[in-house]
Amino acid sequence: MRSTFNLDDDMLILAQQTAQRERITLGQAVSQWMRRGAQHMAHAPAPLASQPRSPYSVYPARSGPPITSQDVYRLMDEEGV
Repeated sequence: MRSTFNLDDDMLILAQQTAQRERITLGQAVSQWMRRGAQHMAHAPAPLASQPRSPYSVYPARSGPPITSQDVYRLMDEEGV
């Protein structure tokens, strides 16, 4: 499959060296690297739950009674919202 993408100069040089050393095309060299990276990621441990996956933080639950929908509606009525 033909694709167009940008490689950093240092990665292009390494891919060219790999292709020349192994007597394969540049595309085959890049495909090998991508395949190795994908295999590595498949065997990598899953990220811990404490590692944020989004720009939003997750905080531990606070102690005390839970806030219910009725609490929210009551406060909305008090505030006139």
